[in-house]
Order: sequence, then structure tokens, then C-alpha cells
Amino acid sequence: MDTTFFTAAPARCSTDRRFLNFKIDNIRVLDEAKHPHMMAVKSAFIRGSVVRYVHIPAAAVDTQLLEDATRREAASQAKR
Repeated sequence: MDTTFFTAAPARCSTDRRFLNFKIDNIRVLDEAKHPHMMAVKSAFIRGSVVRYVHIPAAAVDTQLLEDATRREAASQAKR
């Protein structure tokens, strides 16, 4: 079942790291004819326990930051 019916770009998405909850602002409905009930919604809170996947475009990911964090984590694990 496809539940993708809105986009949040260019939106502000904040997360709660402890529970992986999402607060999304500036929502825009992708298919207005199919989901007219979502037209008035401009922000949403999504509980982390119901999220299976989050798709992020490759261009939006700072891979250098991820690689650095991975190296730091590996170094700290090696010291233990």
C-alpha cells in the first residue's frame, strides 16, 4: 500500500532522536485530486514507531559528514 501523498520539500523537518519522531512543516500535497482532505494540512507530527522508510535524495545527503562520523565511531569502538 502506497501511503506517500505529500512532499515536505522545501520544508523544515525536525526529529526527536530518542524516539525518531518527525515534525514536518510546509507540507505540499502531491496529488490533490486523490487526497483532497490533506489540502488544509500545513504541518504534521509523525510518530517514529509507524515509520518504515525515509527516502532522502542522494544530493541532499552530506556524505562527507556521514563518513567522518563513521570514522569517529569506529575509532571509539577500537579503543574499547
